Amino acid sequence: MKRVLFYLCFVFFFAATAVKGKCKKYNQRCRSNEQCCAISNGKSYCNFKTNRCEAWRYCDESDDFKCPFDDLSKDELEKGISLIRNSGLFSPDIQWPIVRKQEPDKKLWNSGHWTGRKRMMFAAVFDLRNHTLYEVKICLTTGKIESVEEKEEMIPPIMKSDYEIANEVALGDPRIAKAFERRGLNLSHAHFDMWAVGEHVPGSNKGQRRVKLVANYKPPGTLIADWRPIEGLTGTIDIEDEKLIEFTDIGDVPVPKPPYFPEIDNSMTKSHAN
Repeated sequence: MKRVLFYLCFVFFFAATAVKGKCKKYNQRCRSNEQCCAISNGKSYCNFKTNRCEAWRYCDESDDFKCPFDDLSKDELEKGISLIRNSGLFSPDIQWPIVRKQEPDKKLWNSGHWTGRKRMMFAAVFDLRNHTLYEVKICLTTGKIESVEEKEEMIPPIMKSDYEIANEVALGDPRIAKAFERRGLNLSHAHFDMWAVGEHVPGSNKGQRRVKLVANYKPPGTLIADWRPIEGLTGTIDIEDEKLIEFTDIGDVPVPKPPYFPEIDNSMTKSHAN
């Protein structure tokens, strides 16, 4: 009986040591909780499909495998956008505030386990008809949309088209033109910044896109428009209705003129003279 117990203890100790302290050799059978030994050209991993230790596939190998961390190519971007447009999940009126590669799970990648040869794309899709933002993950390898998540009560960041619309609205509004004229400023030298409005905007609906207008003055030769803010002149612009819905014009504070700080040395004053 003692011999049997001693033998069982020895077998158990050897098995535990083999799992925890030793690694499996290349091409040796393995399980998910076992580690594969390093090989001459780098790491190896336990392939869950074959249950054997195989050579780790590096991103710089000269084959048709493209690393999951490589930036998306033009063809891949066009393919992903086409898959979204033709999916039937969204209206034709959609915008793309964010499009980028979708990287594999970091913990799984660093563990040395196989993450698959999938090229993924992530896209934030804003549907203009129902004012809804979605986060979409597309597998470019299989040509399928893997997930679509609606982001309730969220709107996309300010996009380039929003800047262009807001700038046209501001330049075409007679109230802003009068405010510039009263201050003795040339409207053609106006430079408008667009900021997020925050959570509360009077009369706003779900998903309604609006921006806060910040006016600056940028005559020829000005390096940075923010150095010449037009104080007291602000507004809120509705991007979808394309109109100035809130306007504030308080006082006629002079626009700053150069120099903007005490002289430090000649190079500083010359480079920032305007």
